[in-house]
Amino acid sequence: MDDKEMEEKYERTAKKLRALGIILLIVGIGCVVTGTADLIISSSSWEEPTLFWLSFVGFPFIAGGGICTSFGFHKKVSGYMMSQQAPVAKDYANYMIDGTSDSVSNMAGKVANSVNDSSKVEGVDANTCSKCGTHNPLGAKFCSKCGAALTKKCPYCGAENDDGAKYCNNCGKSLF
Repeated sequence: MDDKEMEEKYERTAKKLRALGIILLIVGIGCVVTGTADLIISSSSWEEPTLFWLSFVGFPFIAGGGICTSFGFHKKVSGYMMSQQAPVAKDYANYMIDGTSDSVSNMAGKVANSVNDSSKVEGVDANTCSKCGTHNPLGAKFCSKCGAALTKKCPYCGAENDDGAKYCNNCGKSLF
């Protein structure tokens, strides 16, 4: 079933629900009004009410009619509500973005700097030159200031380690 057929089926069902809902509402309101009117008229003439029971029968009809009618108009009501809410949500989102863009940009810059300059990441000094103390970008093999090697090879397995490492990160043997 394609979208057009689904839409036509929905419209047929919605029309039936609207019609049934209105009919049930009319019957229910008629019963409640008749029962209440009978009570008022009979109480003014000191007679016993005979149709007051219709008031109790009318309430389920009103409830059923309200439910059917609300289902019948649900798509139209939802569409209207969304058309009213979407601009407000868009304005709010833009307000929040405008209000926070500077702080988000600032935070992103700090994160980028801490990744590029590992000395700002607590506990990491892998790219700090042991000769001159210059902080070098991640992945650098030689110091950008003095040219000294930032890594050393393990004499046992040949793996590259940080210049300040005492033990090989591959085989665990001493690098001295």
